[in-house]
Amino acid sequence: MVLTLCVCALLFCLRRKYVHLFFPRGVSVHTPPASSDVRSVLPDMPVRRRRGIFVVLEWVDALTQAACFMLLVNLFAFQLYVIPSESMVPSFMVGDRLLVFKTASGPVFPLSSFRLPRWRTYKRGDIVVFSNPHYPDTPQDKLRAFLAQLVYMLTFTRKNINVDPVTGAPKADPLVKRIVALPGEKVMLVDGVLYTKTRHDAHFKPVAQDRTYATWDLNALPARDLARVQRVIFNAEELAAIHLVERLRAQVDFRDLAEKTRALVAQAHAYAGAASRTRQGIGVAQPITHTSDIPALPLFEKEMRGAREITQLFATVADVATHIRDTSQGFAHFAHFVQSWIPFWGQGTYGLDTGQEGPSLHRAGLSLYQIRFAQLNALVKYTFAQLVVKGLQVTAHRTSEAGQDETLTTLLQDAARYIFFLGAARGFNMDEFPAGAEQYLPEHNYFMMGDNRLNSTDMRHAYTEHLEAIDAHDPFPIFFSSNVAPKYIPDSHILGVASFRFWPPSRIGTPQ
Repeated sequence: MVLTLCVCALLFCLRRKYVHLFFPRGVSVHTPPASSDVRSVLPDMPVRRRRGIFVVLEWVDALTQAACFMLLVNLFAFQLYVIPSESMVPSFMVGDRLLVFKTASGPVFPLSSFRLPRWRTYKRGDIVVFSNPHYPDTPQDKLRAFLAQLVYMLTFTRKNINVDPVTGAPKADPLVKRIVALPGEKVMLVDGVLYTKTRHDAHFKPVAQDRTYATWDLNALPARDLARVQRVIFNAEELAAIHLVERLRAQVDFRDLAEKTRALVAQAHAYAGAASRTRQGIGVAQPITHTSDIPALPLFEKEMRGAREITQLFATVADVATHIRDTSQGFAHFAHFVQSWIPFWGQGTYGLDTGQEGPSLHRAGLSLYQIRFAQLNALVKYTFAQLVVKGLQVTAHRTSEAGQDETLTTLLQDAARYIFFLGAARGFNMDEFPAGAEQYLPEHNYFMMGDNRLNSTDMRHAYTEHLEAIDAHDPFPIFFSSNVAPKYIPDSHILGVASFRFWPPSRIGTPQ
């Protein structure tokens, strides 16, 4: 806005009929005056004064020219951008103003497909400004965006008519994010660690550079920066709870947990109703070892599918215990549900993996993300089974001290911890992208994320929620809510590179 005002004033003042206000007499540019008295040899210049509406029109004319000039500068040279959100904290704070250099990115002529040559190659770590892919890119939308930018300039950035037609709020467009994956790579995020892999790599490798700018714990920022942060997603205690679950699931040995789960099923069998205990083919003497052994369970499908969402699962413990005790099919439903992961994972030792994708994972065609979430799925089901068996025991012994039972309290705390973890999982985890053994980011396409990983809706995410299975290999999985739906961005959508932060004065400098 300041630049627009300066250009406007300059154009207004340099109009010929106003030169006399600053230079009372004309100066010959051909013959210099012989004497030292310059004013004595200068011819008089007629003075014409315009007042009222004429002066206003002159200002409007100058303002329009200035806005058009600045619009051209913004389109083809550089643009001043105001940070609207906290997705790039601490690199950029809300209200920071930065200079985005656009010429090297091959800017497009308005309302056309013609663009200047692109002569910049982007690298990992570049902070770029690009068009939001969540919005349509039709000619009509381009026209609206162009008109919105023009109005934005004419109103000195006070009026933004580029709004979402559904919400009425200003569009999050363009976006400012950091490039984290390059053409020819695929990317994966597990427990806050970014991995990439190329066709020439046998396995995914951690990206060491990402650790220098990815921010997970805002509580660790310097006090001066933390004071400017408007929203801290998780406090130190909540982050500690998340990291605890990360460690617990990484330590899961599928084979060992399968044996423990079978032992719990045997305990539940002792409390099952008589009809359930004698039902053919579901006794604990015949544990599930293959997917084909799982029979169709219409009643299970009807009553339990909706309850398998993690936020509702543990609320069904008492009902499941009653179902086991009082119905002929209750034990079968319970046994199949808590053991349904065993046929695929029960013979494996993937849980003994140290954290990097090793040969065993590669041969099995499984990603580290899939392993970790399968471990969590088995762990959650084991905790669920423990709670159900505990409920059966309390009911059978008719004790009134259930609320004082330390084991029960610990199990309920574990359940709450898993629910909380899965609510936060979208920020810390993303399966390999693009999916598929031979799929990689195409040429001239990039993957971007915000530095403030827990408060950034970036190329990992969609704007809508969906239910996702914790373990896709479990025929009866637990579900959690997620908005992870990654997408890559072609370089034709990149508008420029964030080159310089010029406001506020205390934060002037080149972003790292």
